Amino acid sequence: MRRSTLNLALPILLALAMLALGGCGSRAKRWLVFDKGPLEGDAIAVDVESFRGPVTVIADPDIPNVVVRCKLRAFNDVRDERGNVVYPYGDNQTLDLIDVTAEIEQDDAGHSVLRVTTSTRFAYEYDQWVGLLINVPRVDGVRIHTTDGNVDLVNVRGAVTVVADNGNVIVRTEKPVVQPVDINAVNGSIEYRVKEDSHGVYDVEAVNGRADFRGYKGMANIEQRGPSQYIATLGDGVNPVSLRATNGNVKVVVTEDPVPVGYLQTHTWMFLKK
Repeated sequence: MRRSTLNLALPILLALAMLALGGCGSRAKRWLVFDKGPLEGDAIAVDVESFRGPVTVIADPDIPNVVVRCKLRAFNDVRDERGNVVYPYGDNQTLDLIDVTAEIEQDDAGHSVLRVTTSTRFAYEYDQWVGLLINVPRVDGVRIHTTDGNVDLVNVRGAVTVVADNGNVIVRTEKPVVQPVDINAVNGSIEYRVKEDSHGVYDVEAVNGRADFRGYKGMANIEQRGPSQYIATLGDGVNPVSLRATNGNVKVVVTEDPVPVGYLQTHTWMFLKK
């Protein structure tokens, strides 16, 4: 019996795919948990600097403690384009080169700030990754910068600043947003989901994509400047809300139930996988 061409080609294609990964050896992973204890005060600001990996911040008053869960992932060796190991490492050596810190500090005004930083001493940082899941009872202010990873902010309030060099950003909160918001996604899309009681003067732009408003209730003075930019006002607020994607789309959703989204749009699922 003659074997089909597909059956003969499949092993070759799989081998080529493995070679194309060049830098991908066996994976290692590690879990870290920082339990900073009960929240002191009404709320805490969150400040994250991440070299690579998704960042999820969830404000949930039913969780009394400030907890940062980290999933570290790295390859155990570095391979060239032919699949040859050029830098071999032990099972945990590459993981040992990843640094994660989570500390609660006081800013100049005396407010509590949770500062989380991930970095690596490994020369090939694209072979490493740290996923962050941050649970706090109440959030008042967020600053996130990640060079490579998606960002998911749930039920946050206060001023929001996000810079995602490579990754999507979604903000979905039932809390009134009445402070400045500045979200910039260079290579990725933005979805901004709030209730009608949020305020702001919106400047929404998708340079190489589309800007879209869903649910115009509460919106006024909507001015469309082509398919990629909107200027609008929500409520009575004067706080600026700047949403800009260079290579991606921007969607603003004003709805009574802003938090629920599709399962694949969130990143919390990865922490359920062992």
